[in-house]
Amino acid sequence: MTSPAKDAAWQAVPAVEPQPVQAEANDGTIPYAFRVGVTGHRRLPDDPALTAQIDHALDRILELAPRAQSTPTRLTIISPLAEGADRLVAGRVLQRMGAELEVPLPLSEDDYLSDFSTDTSKEEFHDFLDRADVVNELPHCDSRDEAYEQVGRYIVERSDVLIALWDGLPPRGLGGTARIVAFARQRKLPVLWIKTEPPYPLTEDLGEGLPTEGLEKLDEYNRLHLEPALERHEVERRRAQVIPAMESLGLPAADAESFASWNLPFLSRANALAERYKRRFTWLGYGIFYLAATATATGAAVSIFAPNHPRLALLEVAILILILGLLLAAKRTHLHEHWIFYRFLAEHFRSQLYLALAGVSEEAVLRQETGHDWLDRATEQVWRQRPRITLAPDTVERLRDFLANDWIGGQVRYQTKTHAALHRRRNLLSYLTLALFVCTLIAAVAHALGWVEGISDGAQTVVFLAIALPAVAAAVEGVTTQREYERNAVRARQMVPRLEHLERLMREAPDISHIRRVAREAASVMLSENRDWFVVMEFRDIELHV
Repeated sequence: MTSPAKDAAWQAVPAVEPQPVQAEANDGTIPYAFRVGVTGHRRLPDDPALTAQIDHALDRILELAPRAQSTPTRLTIISPLAEGADRLVAGRVLQRMGAELEVPLPLSEDDYLSDFSTDTSKEEFHDFLDRADVVNELPHCDSRDEAYEQVGRYIVERSDVLIALWDGLPPRGLGGTARIVAFARQRKLPVLWIKTEPPYPLTEDLGEGLPTEGLEKLDEYNRLHLEPALERHEVERRRAQVIPAMESLGLPAADAESFASWNLPFLSRANALAERYKRRFTWLGYGIFYLAATATATGAAVSIFAPNHPRLALLEVAILILILGLLLAAKRTHLHEHWIFYRFLAEHFRSQLYLALAGVSEEAVLRQETGHDWLDRATEQVWRQRPRITLAPDTVERLRDFLANDWIGGQVRYQTKTHAALHRRRNLLSYLTLALFVCTLIAAVAHALGWVEGISDGAQTVVFLAIALPAVAAAVEGVTTQREYERNAVRARQMVPRLEHLERLMREAPDISHIRRVAREAASVMLSENRDWFVVMEFRDIELHV
């Protein structure tokens, strides 16, 4: 591998003044974390100048990070907490306000401890581990070298920027610092390299730079205005339901309040925005489809009943222009995207409340592959802000009943109601389409057999109906297809027995470990269904149909 010191892409970086990370407000605003990975040697000089240079590298990351109008930003350090560079950089990051620690373990914890040289080092490892927001034990490998290679690649793949404490020498083995830096550069990840010899020069390769799209999407969400009085009302309405239920579990009032203050602002905001954009998208979609039918009917009426007044055809032109304007408005305001994105967030935040109450700590259960990184980051950031509590042993039965009744049972009732509503709408629109087809058929037969020849304007009326009714039927079918009534109704019906099974398992759970296992499975089922809905509806935006 070519040494970065000889590469023209690497340029010396001057130290910059520290920039404070913004504090977050408890108003449903979701922060954005820039993920900082670390790789480096285990044996480092005990030199304050090296620590200062690490701080300079962190300042540089904040300087390079894009700015957002309404979104607080923070740092997350991704470190396996080996001796040396891993802990040194992690410690400096955790000095920053709001910083988080994600720990990928290359080995099982007991096995990993054998790599640490002293009891003091092991105690330091556990101290860091206790401060971790996420601990993720990676899959088993056949050798230690492969395990360290795997964790290094995990860090690069999860990070937005990599800090490398490296002597600049070529690779000396599998999983070494030089190999991880090479992998990062191959992926065009920004790398800030601190050479581990005095005076510890700081150099950089910015690659493709720090990500901006995810922050822009999240900032757009955080900027959207909700009427403060209505937002407070929605939070208080949910609070009045949730706090008494949590206190019934034996939670102290302060713990119940901390849960409500953590979750409900996020849930209420996401749900309110999803409902807003759903209404707008729905009615705009209806308008475009039915206006298209109206334009067809108008054109037919002018041609058949007023052929000597061609200027009346301007009515059809005006309707078509209106349709185009509505379509452009829908695209420009991203109605469809906002609706499905914010519904995805709301359903995640709903599950998070129950998972946190059950004491589930794994973040992996909440990760859903949507192809939109900002959604995963948003749900991740909210989850990491959750309060940590321990329920008393005598509350297990009440917790079990609460999760079965309020969460899983609530979803059973919701899916049952959703299936009935969607099935009813699908049937209604299907019958309407059939009725329009029959009317069109009757009009065509009447015209073909001359049943209306003796009626004034009868033939023209029949021809008009033969043109207009299929256009209306096409609009009805277009609405049905766009909303995926049939597919979503089937999915809701299929969810009911799965959830009922989980509800029974929850009611039969004998202890907290079983409760948590069922809670994980329930969350996985609900969120997977939400992800599947997202994927289906993502391709059902409003389009022109001619």
